[in-house]
Amino acid sequence: MKDKIQVLDIPFPNTEDLERAVLADAVCAPELLGDTIPVIHPDFFTTEARRQMWACVVDYFNRGKGTDLPTIGPTL
Repeated sequence: MKDKIQVLDIPFPNTEDLERAVLADAVCAPELLGDTIPVIHPDFFTTEARRQMWACVVDYFNRGKGTDLPTIGPTL
């Protein structure tokens, strides 16, 4: 029997533009985060700053807070 493929087993392209687009979409369309959070892993981001931004967005979403820039900005 074949092992299940995990999300982290799939190569993720190391592109700043893609990472920035994911973060921008998370901030601009927070209603989609419930579908996005399970498939985006912090290790997909190539810089610590973008990993921290993703963690902040996820944390705010999980606590039911807004994820817009004025809300998360002070934390970042």
